Amino acid sequence: MNKKGSHVDVILSFIIFIAFIVFFYAIIQTNVIAKADKTAFLNFVGGQLMKNLTGTNITAISLQVNPNSPDNCLVLTDFQGSAGISSMSLVLKNITGEDFPAYKSGSDLYIDMSQNQNAKLFKAYYSPDFNVLADNGLDLCNALQINPPNNPPNTYSISKEEDYTSSYILESSISSLINSTKEDYISVKEWFNVSLKDNFGFSFIYQNNTIVSANEIVPLTINVYSQTFPVAYVSANNSLQSGNLIVRVW
Repeated sequence: MNKKGSHVDVILSFIIFIAFIVFFYAIIQTNVIAKADKTAFLNFVGGQLMKNLTGTNITAISLQVNPNSPDNCLVLTDFQGSAGISSMSLVLKNITGEDFPAYKSGSDLYIDMSQNQNAKLFKAYYSPDFNVLADNGLDLCNALQINPPNNPPNTYSISKEEDYTSSYILESSISSLINSTKEDYISVKEWFNVSLKDNFGFSFIYQNNTIVSANEIVPLTINVYSQTFPVAYVSANNSLQSGNLIVRVW
């Protein structure tokens, strides 16, 4: 029996085993580092997208109305001045978060109460990015057979105001950024301070599950990392809704 040969076999086997362990560890470490880098890159791109999609601050105004009698049309005299806002660019919601019909005439706010005369608490969301309320408050009241609309100035009170600085993004900004990415991806990368070797893409899922995307082309051999960012957004008709921003990097 050749003991010398068997010792050499054992040593060779041990060396091969150690080499395999080192190789396997190197692959794992490389993957861990790559994943950590991509996670950081994902967060960076997500932050850049939110920064460029977010509009002007939105002010939420808590509003309590105290009508002298239940009417189909409620007039809040000089709401613009009382709320301290520069225009009647508003979205009105009731206490359950549903959109409530609202109009204006000058600086007065007109609320259509015909579907719920018992509503007392509202939130008025103001932003200069919103569309100005339709200027047909008087026509509304006439159509609801309130003649003349003459609620006294003390029929409402503003209890609290709070600013939202980064929670809301604008639907118009989503469409604009997607079009810009489709038309000139390189310029958008430079705008976001993304290096030439790194790439990203994104999609947005609206509240009604409609999906819009920049339609990026990803090589089949590349690992793609993605993350979903739940966001609130302002739709084209000034409705505050919830959606998801999906960011991909590779």
